[in-house]
Amino acid sequence: MGGLFRNTFFVTLSQGWHMIMALVMMPFASRYLGVEGFGQYNTATVIMFYVFLINDFGLNTWITREVARDKLQTQSILSHAIGLKIMLILPCLIFVWLYYLLTDYDTKTYQAIWIFTVYGIIDSFTQLAYAIFRSWQRMELETLVAAIAKTTLTGLGIMALVLGWGLQAFSAMFVVSTLLGLLVAFSLIRKKFVPIAVHFNFRQFFRMLTFSANFGLALFVASSYDKIDVLMLSWLKGMETVGLYSAPNKLLSFTNLIPTIFATAFFPQMAYYVKDHKELSRIFSLGVKYLFMLAIPFVTGVFLLSKQLTILVFGNLFSESAVALRIMAFAAGLNFLNLFLTSVYGATNHQKKILQIEVIALVFKIAVNVVLIPKYSYIGAGISALATEALVFILAMSWALRKITTLNEWSFIYKFIFATFIMGFVLYLMQNQPLLLCVAIAIVVYFAMLLMNGALDIEQIKYNLKRRTIG
Repeated sequence: MGGLFRNTFFVTLSQGWHMIMALVMMPFASRYLGVEGFGQYNTATVIMFYVFLINDFGLNTWITREVARDKLQTQSILSHAIGLKIMLILPCLIFVWLYYLLTDYDTKTYQAIWIFTVYGIIDSFTQLAYAIFRSWQRMELETLVAAIAKTTLTGLGIMALVLGWGLQAFSAMFVVSTLLGLLVAFSLIRKKFVPIAVHFNFRQFFRMLTFSANFGLALFVASSYDKIDVLMLSWLKGMETVGLYSAPNKLLSFTNLIPTIFATAFFPQMAYYVKDHKELSRIFSLGVKYLFMLAIPFVTGVFLLSKQLTILVFGNLFSESAVALRIMAFAAGLNFLNLFLTSVYGATNHQKKILQIEVIALVFKIAVNVVLIPKYSYIGAGISALATEALVFILAMSWALRKITTLNEWSFIYKFIFATFIMGFVLYLMQNQPLLLCVAIAIVVYFAMLLMNGALDIEQIKYNLKRRTIG
C-alpha cells in the first residue's frame, strides 16, 4: 500500500474503534452517573488532560518528527524520553495539588481528579510508544494497542457503572486499561524496534525540552481554549451545568476522529516534503479538500438532528443540551480544519506561529466566557467555542497560505455546499423518521450528489491514496 493509504487506513481503524467504544460506554456513563455525576467525571478528565500535557510537554510530537527523519536516533531518543517523563511526574502532582488548594469542589470530584491524574501520567508513556510507531509508519501496531486498551476500558467501565460501584471505580478502570496498553506497547517496541532503556541525562533533557517546548506550549494553549469552558463552568455555575455542557461537547469530541486521522497520517509526509513546495501543496490541498467535504455536511446533519442525537446518546435528562449541540456543531466543523492546520504548522517547523495564534485564541475565549457564561450559562460557553474556532481558522489558514504552502483550488466548496443543501432538504422531510435511517439516507444522498456534480472522482481518489509519497 502507498504511504498515505497505509497510514490513513490504520489510523482510521484505530480512531474508529476508539470512537465506537466511547459511544458504547457514553450512554451508560450519562445515565448511571446522572447530570451532576457526568459533570464531575468530565471535570476530572479535563484536569487529567492538563496532567498529560505537563508530562508530555510536546515530546511525543517532536519525537514523531525527528525519528521519522532519522530512524537511527530511535533508541537514544526513546530512552531519554522515558527518563524525562519520569522526571516530569513531580510537576504533574504539584499542579493537581495546587488546583486542589485553589478550588472548592466536593470530595467525590477530588477523588476522581486524583484517579484521572494517575491515568494521565500513564497514558503519556503509552502515547510515547505511539510516537515511535508513527515515526516508523507502523500504524498497525498503534491500532493493536489502542484496540486492546479501549476494549478493556469499555468492558470494565460499563461493568463498574452497571454494578453501581460509582464514579471512583469507573474512573479507576481508565487506569487499569491504559496500564495494560502501556505494557503491550513497550513489549512491541522491544520486539520490533529497539530495547527499552531509561537514561537520565539532564543536559539531554534540557535539549529535548527546548526543541519540544513549542509543540508542548501549542498543545497546552490549544487544549486550554478547548477545555477552559468546562473549568469556567465548574467555577461559576456548578457540576449540573458542566454536565449539560459536557454532553454535546463530549459527543462532538468524538468527531475529532476525522481531523486526527488526516493530521496523524499526513504529518510524516508533510515533514518529509517540507522543502518540496509542489509536493507539499499537493498533500495539503488533498487534506483540506477532503476535510471540507466531510465538515460541511457534518455540521448540517448535526444541526438538524440535534434533539434526536442528544436523547439517544445521553437520555431525556440531557434534552436541554440540544440547543448547545446546534451551536457547537459549527465549532466542531471548523475544528476539522484547525486540527489539520496545526499539524501542517508542526510538520513544517512553524510551531511558534501556531502557538501565537492559539495564545490569541485563548485570551479571546476567556474574555468571551467571562461575559457570556454568567448570563447565558452553558449556551454562552457554546457561543464562545464557535467564535474561538472561527478566529483560529481565519488566522491559521490565511498565514499558512501566505507563508507555508498553497491551495490548488477552492471551487470544490461550492459543489460540497450544493450537495449538502440537497442532503439537508431530505433530512428536513424525514425529521420524524428513525435517527439511524435518517443518517444512512443522508450519507447516500450526499455522496450521490457529489458523484453527480463531479466533486467526487473515484479514480482520482484511488490515484491519490495509492501514490507513494515517500520512497
